Amino acid sequence: PCNTCHVVPQSVLENGHLGVDSVAEITWAGIAGAQSLWDRLQATCELTYCHGNFTGGNSANSPVWTSSGQADCGSCHDAGSNPVSLGWKHEFHVGTAGLDCTECHNSVVDAQMNITGLSLHVDGNVDTLTRDQAVCDVCHAQGVTYCTVCHGGTDNQTGAPPVGIHGETSTGSVAVGAHTSHVESGPLSGAIDCTECHIKPLAAVDPGHFGVDSVAEVTFGTLAGNQSTWNRTSETCSQTYCHGNFPGGETTNVPVWTFSGQATCGSCHDVGSQPSKLLWKHQFHVETIALSCGECHSQVFDTLLNVINPSLHVNGVADTLTRDEQVCFDCHGSDAGSCTSCHGGLDNQTGAPPAGISGETTTSDIVVGAHTIHLAGGPLSAGFSCSECHIVPQAWDDPGHIGPDFIAEITFGPLAEAGGTTASWTRADTVCSNVYCHGAFAGGSGSNSPLWTASNLSLCGTCHDVGTNPDLLGGQHKKHVAKENIECYQCHASVVDAGLNIVGKWLHVDGGVSVVFSSGQGTYANGQCSGVGCHGTESW
Repeated sequence: PCNTCHVVPQSVLENGHLGVDSVAEITWAGIAGAQSLWDRLQATCELTYCHGNFTGGNSANSPVWTSSGQADCGSCHDAGSNPVSLGWKHEFHVGTAGLDCTECHNSVVDAQMNITGLSLHVDGNVDTLTRDQAVCDVCHAQGVTYCTVCHGGTDNQTGAPPVGIHGETSTGSVAVGAHTSHVESGPLSGAIDCTECHIKPLAAVDPGHFGVDSVAEVTFGTLAGNQSTWNRTSETCSQTYCHGNFPGGETTNVPVWTFSGQATCGSCHDVGSQPSKLLWKHQFHVETIALSCGECHSQVFDTLLNVINPSLHVNGVADTLTRDEQVCFDCHGSDAGSCTSCHGGLDNQTGAPPAGISGETTTSDIVVGAHTIHLAGGPLSAGFSCSECHIVPQAWDDPGHIGPDFIAEITFGPLAEAGGTTASWTRADTVCSNVYCHGAFAGGSGSNSPLWTASNLSLCGTCHDVGTNPDLLGGQHKKHVAKENIECYQCHASVVDAGLNIVGKWLHVDGGVSVVFSSGQGTYANGQCSGVGCHGTESW
């Protein structure tokens, strides 16, 4: 259209239409491009898209306005004599495969180089349409085995460079980099699939395979992790599982894609110099017991830190296998009595912290909390079995004992739920709720939810009434306590004395109600009192 080179007036008298010099001004727009130039003295146009100023075009082409014969094939772009100038894979397809323009631009030009789609030529777009798919399928048929037709194929047959699509072979080129060491099994890991870094097409013509910039997009897979990032400018990967972004790993490790020698033991995780970084009991086992990685990860490493099974290394799992079980039994034994080898042992010998498995000792730490008062007991109870809150393993290697998160699961036992409710534990708030031990029973304070990391919670009245509101206790408590001034010890003498001190800790918080009269007279059975002196046989 005229407005590609001129401002088109709406009427003959419009301002600017009739200039004083009667010379038509050139004002580039539209498809010509704002970079275009007009030289009236030489009568030439320069840097116009229409005459070759595009990627792969002849940008130096400056047609003379007053001459003829400018619009020949080859004046704006190569037409077969020098296909490398067109960029990308033109050189291979034209020079090596012997294809002509119509094979890939069939909607625009025919085999005789006649323009068959005038509206699609010089329109600002590169229009591609395969003339005969069978011609393409000779090389590009579906399947990743054909990747090496365009790239790769020198070091491996996955399609990972080298060679890059522009012939790059040096690992110093970002197109090549560390492709080979990733896709081939090596001394430290098995082969990493292409899908961990790229979306892999099933066929060459899949949508999105050929990008306009010919730059391979990086889309991280499940092993690398969706938190991973790629910086093309610095040529670095960050926050990838494969290079240390895992619990106890070197999360700040940022390998350079074009630099060799990245994958050394210790670049991703500690190998003995600072084992505390590896969490759990690594520090104790490595520094104190002087074990090597191969003692606990024997299917992955030998005792000299050689990776003996690369397929199990950098696979998303911490694979553990004891090299010699006797080495473990020397400390751990084979039963639950050895719990204190890893945790507990300071206040008690049950294995309940303190100390925690990472050395925690303070009750304000959730790992320690109220373990000691529950296990050892105190003024109000004789203590409880570990099985009331946890499944107790018979041996350290029982399934489920060592979980991947190293957090002790809470599985309440029969006493905790003796009140008929479903006990629960909320780790975020560090509270137990609906447990028999803290009031979840008939007449108890069912809403009592003690903090695990707080102290001085077990006071008389915390779990059940002690005289201020006896009707909460059910039965005939209100009548006996409020009207007859009967005190707790008079009916529960085996548990509490006149000063409300617990004298029978083994009968307190045991899942039952012990009735023994302080007078030494009378009996209580099946909900009935008999021979107490106050009255005859009465139903409670």
